[in-house]
Amino acid sequence: MSYEKIGVSPEDAELLESRRFSVEELCRLFNVPPPIIGEWRHATFSNTASASEWFGSMILLPWVKKLEREFSRVVFNTDDCELVIDMAGMLRGSYQDLMTTNIAAVRAGIMSADEARAEIGLDPRGGEANELRPQAVGGRPPGQDDEPVDPPAKLNGSGRPTIQ
Repeated sequence: MSYEKIGVSPEDAELLESRRFSVEELCRLFNVPPPIIGEWRHATFSNTASASEWFGSMILLPWVKKLEREFSRVVFNTDDCELVIDMAGMLRGSYQDLMTTNIAAVRAGIMSADEARAEIGLDPRGGEANELRPQAVGGRPPGQDDEPVDPPAKLNGSGRPTIQ
């Protein structure tokens, strides 16, 4: 048998650590979250998603707004045309948040089912799916009278019915 050294020498480990430190320092200098440039050492799914949203809204969005204004001023040079860069894909957050928001918007009648489908990249179903249909939440169904059937229970100090 022969002995072969497996591992990293202290000098090589120090070199690797200094490279890792320089990546983090560059991220700090340019205000970019490390997972955006591929430094995954401290990344988890939740903090990476938050870092991406933060990067889009706090770093990219101001630059995009400046670019839109300058492009509209210099290239179009008219009030009739303007450049709009769609940042919705980057700023919308997680898929679960998007779906929750879309479901609430469809139920409230703010958007149709086809509009919600288009927002997540699905083809429209057509027909009634393109109509706004607000759904009632709570309350009595139509045709019910407003008078309670049973007499109201006597409540104690806690708001619960008194047991006799």
